[in-house]
Formats: sequence, structure tokens, C-alpha cells
Amino acid sequence: MIEKISDYSLKNKTLISLIVIFLTILGIYYLFKIPIDAIPDISETQVIITIRYEGQDPQTIEEQISYPLVSKLLSVPKVKTIRAISMNNVAFVYIIFQENTDIYWARSRVLEYLTGFRFPEGVSYQLGPDATSISWIFQYVLVSDRHSIDELTSFNEFFLKPYLQATKGVSEVATIGGFLKEYQIDVNPYKLKAYNLSFEDVLNAIKNSNFSSGGRYIEVSERFYNIRGYGYIKNLQDLENTLIKNLDGKSIKIKDVAIVQFGPSLREGALDYNGKGESVGGIIISRIGENSYEVIKNVKERLKSLKLPDGMKVEVAYDRTYLIEESIKTLIVSIIKESSIIAIMILIFLFSIRSSISIIIILPLSVILSIILLKIFNITLNIMSLGGFILSLGVLIDMAVVLVENCHKYLEEGYSKIEAVKKSTNELSKSLFFSLLIITISFLPIFFLTGEEGKLFKPLAFTKTFSMLIASILSITFISVLIYIFLPNKVKPELENPINKFMIKIYEPTFKFLYRFPFVFLAIFIIFSVIGFFVYRSLKTEFLPPFNEGSILYMPSTVAGISVDKGFEVLRYMDSVIYSNENVKSVFGKIGRANTSTDPAPFSMIETTIELKDPQKIYKTIDELSNKLKIPGFVNTFGMPIRIRIDMLKTGIRTPIGIKVYGDNPFITESLAIEIEKLLKSIKTTKYAYAERLSNSYYIYIIPDRQKLAQYGITIKDIMDVINFAIGGSSISYSIEGRERYPIRMRIIRDLRDIEGIKNLLVKTNSGYVSLSDICNIEIRRGFEMIRNERGFITSYIYLDTNEDFLKYIEKAKSLISSSIILPPGYFIEFSGQYEDIERVRESLKFIIPLTIFIIFILLYLNFNSIQKSILVLLLLPFPLSGAFILLKLLNYNLSVAVWVGIIALLGVSVEIIVVKIRFLDMGFEKFKDKYEAIHWAVVRRLRPITITTLTAFFSLIPIMFEFTLGADILKRIVAPMLGGIFFTFILSLYILPSLYVIYRKTS
Repeated sequence: MIEKISDYSLKNKTLISLIVIFLTILGIYYLFKIPIDAIPDISETQVIITIRYEGQDPQTIEEQISYPLVSKLLSVPKVKTIRAISMNNVAFVYIIFQENTDIYWARSRVLEYLTGFRFPEGVSYQLGPDATSISWIFQYVLVSDRHSIDELTSFNEFFLKPYLQATKGVSEVATIGGFLKEYQIDVNPYKLKAYNLSFEDVLNAIKNSNFSSGGRYIEVSERFYNIRGYGYIKNLQDLENTLIKNLDGKSIKIKDVAIVQFGPSLREGALDYNGKGESVGGIIISRIGENSYEVIKNVKERLKSLKLPDGMKVEVAYDRTYLIEESIKTLIVSIIKESSIIAIMILIFLFSIRSSISIIIILPLSVILSIILLKIFNITLNIMSLGGFILSLGVLIDMAVVLVENCHKYLEEGYSKIEAVKKSTNELSKSLFFSLLIITISFLPIFFLTGEEGKLFKPLAFTKTFSMLIASILSITFISVLIYIFLPNKVKPELENPINKFMIKIYEPTFKFLYRFPFVFLAIFIIFSVIGFFVYRSLKTEFLPPFNEGSILYMPSTVAGISVDKGFEVLRYMDSVIYSNENVKSVFGKIGRANTSTDPAPFSMIETTIELKDPQKIYKTIDELSNKLKIPGFVNTFGMPIRIRIDMLKTGIRTPIGIKVYGDNPFITESLAIEIEKLLKSIKTTKYAYAERLSNSYYIYIIPDRQKLAQYGITIKDIMDVINFAIGGSSISYSIEGRERYPIRMRIIRDLRDIEGIKNLLVKTNSGYVSLSDICNIEIRRGFEMIRNERGFITSYIYLDTNEDFLKYIEKAKSLISSSIILPPGYFIEFSGQYEDIERVRESLKFIIPLTIFIIFILLYLNFNSIQKSILVLLLLPFPLSGAFILLKLLNYNLSVAVWVGIIALLGVSVEIIVVKIRFLDMGFEKFKDKYEAIHWAVVRRLRPITITTLTAFFSLIPIMFEFTLGADILKRIVAPMLGGIFFTFILSLYILPSLYVIYRKTS
């Protein structure tokens, strides 16, 4: 069948050539249309609900909203897990869906369930943006030497934010920093008493003085006149002159009982830029499924076309474009280097420019035709999809190399060009086609990977499979046409090539030794296979290797309850220290949360994005900053922005591993977490252990005495309104000034905003005034800044890192915890972070590796039609695997998903080389009856094709190991086992396999 296809292609050279030319033009066209990104979107499908309940503390929100809502949403179809975070005034519910769930289907299902949930009065909710954890693609800062911080905030909130949000692909623009101006009414309760007024009177006056209304229309002189009543508050004077009540003919206005002024509104986060103080900025969040590179490009174009007020400018604090461009550039340069090495090696060994051209053309051809399939399957060009080309380039030309080299042999023997091509294709096309097919199909088990690793490595699997599949098809169609077109009529004999002559001269004596003492090499095979096994057992385990994103995310942990002023003071100091580092370009320091549901940070949480001048020095910079930033009460955590945000979405844990303590009482879960933290610090290999301390906030509890309330004729709602508006200062209304909206709030005067002032606060009753302490119990209690809820359980986190293998460390930790801590009934712990991923990958590999071997065996049997030879190939594979594990040990690389992907790729390449070698050995026995002559011909006289195919695969991968730019980290872990394994496969093909033929093969 395969021989007939090759014969048909040779007879219809013009037709085959036209088809390939057409597909090549189509591939080039698609190359400029395909989107690019740094890495595939590996985050999970999430739907976020933001719930606002003004004036409520985390405990109240957890009890009334978070727990009942999470319990209800757990029944939503395809839900994987749910996490809720309850904070002051707001709760965030994160619903994580199973893999491959459509985001808009998920959002509609959540909305269905929300409509059936009864929220308490005064609660509002909305769905968060249709974005993922890696959607924070661009961050900017507004700077000016002429504008105040509130003017910058207003411009950012009411002009720049909607301007940028209209950009194609942008899901949300989250503002951060600065403060919005607000109308502040500081009420003096003693003046209220003097005029016999209550807080409710002032509250109603404000509400009744700020609205507009329509009066339909009237007809005058045959024209319609629309009527509009305009009663919005426009300035401070409007508020000051607002009537509260008429008493004995005198109008009591707000200015008579309160100070009316502008001031900053309460904020949930603050921003520092380069350690220079309060700043205003924003975060561009891209829509899920959008091309990040194009979205950033569109944002930049809109910023360029924007005319800013004099003295104001926008500075970029984080731009993922650099990561995308540098990653793609790294991979493209590696592909060019790889192709150049392959071309040079082919020219050296074949000693024929024309013959070399027919082989080299296959490289760009396979890549370009693969682009068509990438476009059809909607796969972006990123470091993983380009990595698939890097892995396949070295073996794409194997069939062409062997066929051309075989044609040279027949030309040397006097055959005509057409006869040489036909004879070579008929002899080798089946074995070579199946060997390429083995490489292609043996990589298919990568598609069985699930979760994050599946999303990350499937683009690589697609491109490698596509390019190898196309190379396999070209090998039985177009390659024979190319060889016929470019093959010269005469070639120089192989031994006239000085390189080949030198190789044979060096190898010949070792072959003679091999033939006399084959058991020596068999012993070498067994020894190194055993060594490889023990080296494998000694390797550490990790989920994914580090990936240099070119930027640093610094997230120090500290106790909750830090004040706004003190927190910002610490943030500014940290940023100034970071900015003083010679490799730091900019520092975007955030404390608290941005105005987005994708950022559920409490005010004590610091996140600093650090842009570097030289990203290649990132790990050195992290070490320097870690040594400088040793602040008492803070535990440093450094990482990469995308990686940390993915981990936080997936597990909530922002360190490589962690522990979650579940229960129903936040105080108990926290105390258990602290106890576990102290225990784990006793393990020598613990790098750090830190249990979240979220109960260090303090609350002034105002608990109404119902009997006294009844005695004075006061309701609970009256007291809660006093707490909410008079003490808390919740927004009552908004002034509308063109496109701008500013809150109006009422609060007691500043002098009374302490514990004694609250106790003595006067509350109006039917019979006069009483102090708040007369009708309420007022006490100070310790409480939570934030309460976590996962799957309906209160949860406390312990952040962990270790210098030891994760799995070994966790086994130690589990044993120590189970023997030292007795958990109360209803409480349990789970190890989280990368541990969950490693466990999932281990289970996947138990299926994937045997499946790969089984597929290879089936293809081997189809090729050889012999069970013995198929089993022989599989029994030889431990030798190249030993080479892979030994090199990993020398490079100090851990076993990770990337390494296992490289090992699976290695299995295919090794099998291909072994299959070709076995075919040459069998051909030798077909040509010669003498065993020595047969093996000598197959090994010594066929040294050139095996050397070319093996060394091109080996040396073409070396450039990636010397890449230190962005995007190379993961690919190094894939390439390293391939390099070690291919080198050992070369040794196997030259010495081990011939030795086995010497021992066991009999002449016919």
C-alpha cells in the first residue's frame, strides 16, 4: 500500500507538487492570522459573584449570605468547588467549574440559581467579569505634577475607566488607589438635641433633597414642552441650605447642626508607585478567550489617541506584551538555530548540496503546513505550541535523510536516478513511515492529561503531532518527488567524504571488539539500566518547573487588623527598598483590593508587581530583595504574577503547597492552623510555614437591650440606622455632576469617633434623649477581617514551602500532624497547592505511560509482523531512559509534568532509531549469508544514516539548553531527558543492538 502511494507520487510529480505549493501558500497566509500569546490559558472556568451588604461585618455576612448561598450553589451542574470570602460590607463567591465548561453556560446557570435565593433586605449582587485568573494583562498609573490625588481619582474613575473599558476584548478596568471625593456631613449630636432633632431627621432631609423628576409635557402655542424637575445637589452650599425641619417658624438647615465639607471617601485599597506615595492606577482585565496580545495592543492604541489634561500622563506599570514577544522570539530563534544545525550536519555528512536541499525543504514545509491545522483547531502560537515544533524538527527529516542516503548507495552501484529512488522507497518507505508514525502516535497519550497540565501541554502535543503527521504523509508522497528533482545523477562515494571516512575508521576497531565480546556490551546495558532506576528513585518531584515571566509578584503575609495609615506606610517603605535595587524598573505596590471582584484581598494583604530592567537576572533579584526586606511581622513570598494568580484561583493557596483546616468555627480552625504551623516549623526541611491570622481585627459590638428599647419606644432598626449612618457613615445618596457621581454621607463629628464618644452618643426617644450605652451593651471583641468558606466549611489556610521533595515532605508532615494533633469532631485538614496537582498527575501517568508503551507495541507489531522483535524493542527502552534520568540528575532538575512529556517524546524517538537500525540489520542478513558480513554492512557501512538521524535529533535540541531568556524554562525540562536519552540510544544502536544480533541472530 505504502509502496503504491510512493510509486503514484513519482508518476504524478506535477500534481503532487501543485497540491503542496497550494497548501504552503495557505499555511503562510494563516501564519500571519494566527493569534499569539505567552502561554495557553490554563486557568479554570470560574464565575464570580460580588455581594454587597453595607455596614455588615464578616461574621454577619458569612452567617446570612455566604454559607447559605454556597450550600445552594453546590448543586449547580458541573461545579467543581466553591469558595466564598466574607469581608466587611462585601462577600465574594467563586464558583469553579469542571474542565471544558463553557463560561457563558456557567454564568447563566449561576444566575438561574441566584434568582431563587432570598437575600436579606439591603443586599445587592452582580456577576463578576467574564475573565480568568491570568486576565490581569496590563497595569497603569496616572501621574501629574498639577493635579491633586482626588482629581486624578475622578479622572480615572469617570473618564479613563469607561474610555478604556470600551476597548475590544477588555472585560473590566479595575481602578485602584487614590480616593474619591465625597460630601461629608459631620453631625453634632448636641446641636441635634438643642433643636430637638434626631439622626433620622437629618437622614430623611438628605434623601428628600437630592432627586429629579419628570412632569411629562404641556402644549403651548402648538408646541410640546417637556417638563423636568431638577433637584440634584450640585455643591456644598446646596447641602448646607437643605431644610431639616421648621420649628416655631424657623427653618433648621443642615449647616445649623453639622459641618459640611469635601473629604476622601472610605477606601478598600491603596496604591503606591515606586515608593513615592499615594498614587492612582488601573488594571486592564481581558475577556476570557481573547487574544491578550491584541487586547494590550488595542489598549495602547487608545491611550495614544487620548488627549490627557495638561501635566497628566499615563505610565505603564505592567505590560504582558514584553513576556509574549520575548517568549515567542526565544522560541523562533531556537527554531532557526535548530534548523541551521540540521542543515549544516546534513551538508557535512552527505557532501552534496543538491541532495541536502531535498531534505532541508521538509523542515519549513512541515511547519508551515502544520499552521493550517493550528488555525483549524484554534490553537494560538505560544511557547508550548512552538515548543512542539522544536521537539519534532530533529526527527522530521529522518525519512528523507535515510532515503537520500540509500539513493546515494544505489547511485554508487551504477543504478539510474529513477531506479535508485524507486528501489530505496520500496525498501525503506514502510519501515520509515511506521517509525515516524510511532513518534506521532506515541505522543497521543499527552491528550489524556487533564487539569492545568492538560491545558498547558496539549498545544505542544497538537503541534508535534501535526508536524510529525504531515512529515509522515510527505514521506510517502512528496519526499520521493523532491529526491528525484534534486538528486544528482552521480554522487561521490561515501568513503571519499573525509567525515564519513574518519567516522568509519574510528568505529571499525570497536565493531571488531563488539563482534568478539558482545556480552561486554550486554553487561553495560544491564548495569546502566539498573543505575538509571536508582537515579530515577532519587529525583525530587514537582508539579511544573519554574517559568520566568520577566516580572515579580511580591506578596508578604502579615497579621490582620493593620490600620490603613500604618499599612500604607509599610507598603511605601517596602516599595522604596525594592525600587532602590539596580535591576528594578518600576514598582506597582497595592495594599487591600482593587475595585474588582477578581481581587478579594483584605486590607492587610500586600501585592507588589515588580518590573525588571533585565528579566534574565530575576532569580538573583529575588534573592537580593529577600535579604533586604526582612521586616518584623512579615513573611516574604516571591513568585511570578501569572503563576501565583493561577494557584490562587485553583486552590486559594498562593505558595507551592499548603494546608487547609476545615470546620464550623473560625476561631477553632485558626487556632488549629497556628498549632500546625508551630509543629511544621520543627521539621528541618521546612523553608517556611505561616498560618493566616485573620482574627486580629477588633470590633466594637453594640448589642441593643430589647427591654430598654421597648421602654423608650425605640426599634432595633432605629439603632441599626444610627450605627450604619451616624457612626459608620454609609453613603446615603450621590450628587450628579455631569458624568461624575460623588457619594454623600452623614456621620457624627470627628471628636466623638472613639469608644467613649460612641457610648455617650445621644439617641432621640419619644420622651427625650438617652445615651447609646443606656440602651445598648457596648463592648470590644476580637473578630475577623475576613472569613473563608470552602464547600460550606469555614476554612483556615497554612502557607508552606520546603527545600525537600514535596511528596516526601508531605508524608512527613501528615505523619507528624496525625500523631501530635487531635482534631475535634467535625474538623479535618487537606493538603493543597501543587500537592493536589502532583497527586493527580501521578494517577494520570499510571494510565498514560502504559498506554504509550502499548501503542508503541501495536505499531511495532504492524511494522515487523513479529511479536519477538516488538518485545525486543520495548526491552531495550530502559537504556535510553537511564540516560534521561542521569542527565536530569546532573542538571539538578526535578521530575515534573514537563519532564514526563519529554520522556514520552523520547520513547517515540528512541523507538524510531531502533526500528531503523533493526531494518538495516535485517537487510544485511538478506544481502549476506555470513553473520559478520551482514552485521558489518548494517552497522559500519550504514553508519552514516544512523549517525545523521541521531545526531541531528541530538544537536538540534542543544540550543534550547543554552537559552536563558523568557519562555525557555519549561522547554529545558522537556528537552533535557530527550538529550540524555537520544545520546544513550545512539550508543544502543551502535553497540548494544548489534551485540544482541551477534549473540542471538542466526544466518538463514
